[in-house]
Amino acid sequence: MINVTPKRRVLLALLLTMFVYGLAATLATSQSLATGFELTAIFLGSFLVFAWYCEDARERHFRRGRVQDFGVAAIGVIGLPVYLFRSRGAKGGALATGGVILFYLSTFLLIAVGAVLGLILRLVLGMPVPQ
Repeated sequence: MINVTPKRRVLLALLLTMFVYGLAATLATSQSLATGFELTAIFLGSFLVFAWYCEDARERHFRRGRVQDFGVAAIGVIGLPVYLFRSRGAKGGALATGGVILFYLSTFLLIAVGAVLGLILRLVLGMPVPQ
């Protein structure tokens, strides 16, 4: 049986969130509903990234500070790589940052897969396809 650690659960939840966002935004019947899905995905995604950071720091016995927490929570694109370099050193930080970039690219792919599935469902259900 696969050992699913808390960090992996968070990553799986993030992947699922992005897939569902792509699907839901495509199936949305109005622009305001699609915008609501987008905002929800952004906030949930940010929360999950912060949860991963907290779990990773706990696992590595890394002492987090308020500034570091704020950086990861509010400006994740800068705060997370800074954390990765501080907690892993130069080489480990560079490798981990590369992994994060690949992971983010996979989330974009899952958004696209969800959107394509949403378009297929719109066609099957006879809903108009947005232009």
